[in-house]
Amino acid sequence: MVALRPRHMRFRIALATALVLTLAACAGDGPQSGSQADPEAGAPAPPAAEGGPLALIGLWTVEDTDEKPGTVLRIAPKKQLSLWRDCGTLNGAWAGADNLFLATLHGGSGGCFANGEPPAQLTPGWLLRANGYKPDGAALALVDQAGAVVARLVAGGKPKVTDGVSPEEAEPPVVTDEDRAALSADTTLPAGLAAVDRNALVGRWVPVSGGATAFVAFQADGVWTGSDGCNGNGGRWAAGPQGTFLATGGPSTLMACDGAAVPTWLSTAAQAGLADGQLVLVDAAGTEVGRLRKS
Repeated sequence: MVALRPRHMRFRIALATALVLTLAACAGDGPQSGSQADPEAGAPAPPAAEGGPLALIGLWTVEDTDEKPGTVLRIAPKKQLSLWRDCGTLNGAWAGADNLFLATLHGGSGGCFANGEPPAQLTPGWLLRANGYKPDGAALALVDQAGAVVARLVAGGKPKVTDGVSPEEAEPPVVTDEDRAALSADTTLPAGLAAVDRNALVGRWVPVSGGATAFVAFQADGVWTGSDGCNGNGGRWAAGPQGTFLATGGPSTLMACDGAAVPTWLSTAAQAGLADGQLVLVDAAGTEVGRLRKS
């Protein structure tokens, strides 16, 4: 003979079973924490498979600027950058760290220049204001010093290759293990150096020793000008918390002199710290590249 449960017990069991099934169904409605949504459902994919400045490498369609639709920004390893417009290609350099991004254009095809001559300010305003980056759905947003968005970079795009430009330059950039190591380097300041506040960098600095006429002047708007004592140069700079430091530069004359390679120090530096009032620039490998004092 089968024992029968009281009616109130049978009702509780049925209610518990229904609750379990309902929770299971709700859990299947969306992706679990740490998983990606079903790509066939049209959910946005992350902007890049790599983190930090590696996420910047690629071909990007530029949106939310005054650029024409279809303009492509190509960010490649070894600080190579190019902007692809209908008129041709503009070339320059970039630098990036966690949440920081700088770019400067300094050359390109004559098709983008009036009468074949580049304008006095080649870098467009939106790119000149870019000081950092952050995820923006399936895209990346370039932001200024205040965090305001100056451009959206949508993954993908097909650069328009004009006459005189190699099609290989328009291909998606390839990241090697060497590139990955360089862009993933530890940016912790070496012992004995104190992180320098960005505002404290503003001003004119000269080498601690040698290069009597060499200098660098950091402006509050993120522009720097300087010289190795014979050859002038300039570009953009940024400093982040914990001593992160970035700088881009442009082409320069190649006059030989007994100065100090201050522009080279800036372009190779990844950190900046203070020691006894001196500004110490350190590369991505943790090696000191130069020392300056405020003048």
